Amino acid sequence: MLNKLMRLLKESFRKLTFQHKSRQRHTLSGTILTLREDLSMGFRLKVEGAETIELGMDNIQSVIYDTDTPNDSNARSTDVGAFLKISGKIITATDGDSADDTMKLALWSLVPAEKSDCYRKVTLEVIAASQVVRKIYFPNAFVVDYQERFGDTEGVGTFTLFIKQKKDKTEFATIEGGYAN
Repeated sequence: MLNKLMRLLKESFRKLTFQHKSRQRHTLSGTILTLREDLSMGFRLKVEGAETIELGMDNIQSVIYDTDTPNDSNARSTDVGAFLKISGKIITATDGDSADDTMKLALWSLVPAEKSDCYRKVTLEVIAASQVVRKIYFPNAFVVDYQERFGDTEGVGTFTLFIKQKKDKTEFATIEGGYAN
């Protein structure tokens, strides 16, 4: 749908440029580039601990944020938790490029609870139209589940990362947004 909209906009601007001088043509083509940038949406993930893990718009395809409270409560519960479920593609290193950081996510998921490095700082940004719609920060996040799936026909694997903020530190989690990138 987005590609169809972009083709329609390009065609409309192309027709308009034939009716205007070359200086205006440059302005209109600049508008097309601006529209393309503004229509983009994506996610950026940064995990800080013993090492830094960064995944970007090429990797992450979907994110679920959830505030978790007991369902059987008759009043606002003090037992509040927060979690993120992040899914995306594993990008293979080709032509001398370095591999993405999904391997580091897999290794983080194996850190035992006895080690302090199992808790890390996580920042997730949701970006739309060059605006940070949401910026979610968990200062004490840990991995609940991590999965990787591979098939013989897809060519690229997928991952799912399920992380929670440490429950006794939920008050330090922040959610911001609505500002320029």
